[in-house]
Amino acid sequence: MSGKLDFQPVWISITPFGHKSTPAGVGDFWQPTFSFPPGNTFSSSSANAGAASTQASNIPSSLDTFISTFTKAIHSSTVLSDAFDISQTSPQSYSDFVYHVIHEHLMSNGISDPRDIATFAAQPIVESFDVLTYPMLVRIKANAMGKYLLDEGILNDMNAASLASAFAKEMEKSAKRTVEKSFQESKFQALEDGYAGFLKAQGLYTREKLPVAAKYFGREIRLAGENFGRKPSS
Repeated sequence: MSGKLDFQPVWISITPFGHKSTPAGVGDFWQPTFSFPPGNTFSSSSANAGAASTQASNIPSSLDTFISTFTKAIHSSTVLSDAFDISQTSPQSYSDFVYHVIHEHLMSNGISDPRDIATFAAQPIVESFDVLTYPMLVRIKANAMGKYLLDEGILNDMNAASLASAFAKEMEKSAKRTVEKSFQESKFQALEDGYAGFLKAQGLYTREKLPVAAKYFGREIRLAGENFGRKPSS
């Protein structure tokens, strides 16, 4: 496989969370701050790094364990470290992919017009980042999945580490199957297949659950962009 991914999103306005016109199955949900386990913050300004450390101390212990365990699993795997390194691709190409794949997932599960949700997840990638770094992408994926599992009542202190390990294993299985060294964008599909596969394993790949999962992912990208992304010119 080679060449440019052949799709382009159409940016449109986003329906606010909880608005009565939001598609069925998409409602208000807990929106905690972009969180970092202690000792795993990103390089940034001292003010932002300090804020991230403070936020980390306030997150539920089960979520902290999930994020920490998943992050360590990625760092300790050559396959996963490579798959999460999409720094040689452009934010625009990843944004286009995210829009397309979320749109397709939702359409295939009976959401007739998923453009708002797909746009919410994809648009901030190009708005906030000149490059989406390896540690940033790991954190976005870990936060989005962990927070969603927590709010679904699936994640708790007893299973946080095992769920994180299972999530990493699903990602690794997908990466081994899909990543092509000569085609950097193949990493997009590998990460998406692993993410969707884990949602399926948890019973969350349904018409009611998928739109919410997509919004959790989009929310984490927005939070990452607000804290660590490109600053708007004054």
